[in-house]
Amino acid sequence: GALRGKGELVVVGQSAGGNLALGMVLEAACPPLAMVLLSPWLDLTHGGESHKTNVDPTLSVRHFLGPCARAYGGAVSLAAPGVSPLFSPFPATPLPPTLVTTGSRDLLESDARRLVASLQAGGTNVRLVCWGGMWHVFEWNANLPEASRSLAEIARFIRLRVSPPSASPAIG
Repeated sequence: GALRGKGELVVVGQSAGGNLALGMVLEAACPPLAMVLLSPWLDLTHGGESHKTNVDPTLSVRHFLGPCARAYGGAVSLAAPGVSPLFSPFPATPLPPTLVTTGSRDLLESDARRLVASLQAGGTNVRLVCWGGMWHVFEWNANLPEASRSLAEIARFIRLRVSPPSASPAIG
């Protein structure tokens, strides 16, 4: 059946999926219970500092992100909120609790940091976890201890929103 109200789902997106996840939450009539974004790609203009300075072994603006951004945007400006949700007008009311992960080598680190600043300014309960020495969506590498720890932290975040600890029953 159709989802009828807040709290029936958690939205998770990584990289370009983080772009779509944020865009969906910003437009949702019924906000999700929570949102998790892993290395979200939110500024397709590549205006963030990390797009120019971080050395990410998995991504290149020139050889990958640039052509992908142009293909996705088509005739629409890459700065349009529907293409780069970082430039969206954020609502006056807080978004659902949000966890954002990135790495200090992620080309998109500045996207995550700018989003977190915007969400905090709007009163959203948001947490940024930047993993030292890690790159774009490092969580995909099952052999990395940091990936396992990050995924465990994400799972805890989701569990706490889906099944919050109940109050202890009164003792009689």
